[in-house]
Amino acid sequence: MKQLELERELRKELESMFQQSLFNIDNIKSNSKLLRFYTGFPNYEVFSFLGRDSASKLVYSNTEQNDAQKRERTGPKRTLSVEEESFLELCRYKVGLLEEDLAARFRISQSLVSRIIVTWTKFMYYRFKELDIFPDRQIIELHKPACFKNKREQQ
Repeated sequence: MKQLELERELRKELESMFQQSLFNIDNIKSNSKLLRFYTGFPNYEVFSFLGRDSASKLVYSNTEQNDAQKRERTGPKRTLSVEEESFLELCRYKVGLLEEDLAARFRISQSLVSRIIVTWTKFMYYRFKELDIFPDRQIIELHKPACFKNKREQQ
């Protein structure tokens, strides 16, 4: 009995170590330095901005379909959570991880990675276009590098 209990404890410890070694948002979000490296964002709040409810209704398809066709064929159950999919997307654009690399890291197929990237790119475009991210003309002129200022004067 003692041997069995010892083996159970060892198994739990190994499972915990395995879970901590996985590349996923749960292991990265608590480390702000890694989160900024992989996503470009300083904290986990960007995931709440994207909207869990609306993101959970995304349809993954590389083809254009009308709403009736989308409802008719919902496709397979999600392999990754909404947070993992958005994390995958941000890793793709911030760090430039290739689709094959992302497929291996997230343990999914390369074609699924491709569908997630296409779908999330469209989704993030619509979410982020609501933000006013472009500075005023005066701020641009103030911070413009000298080489750009000189080019304008030469013309």
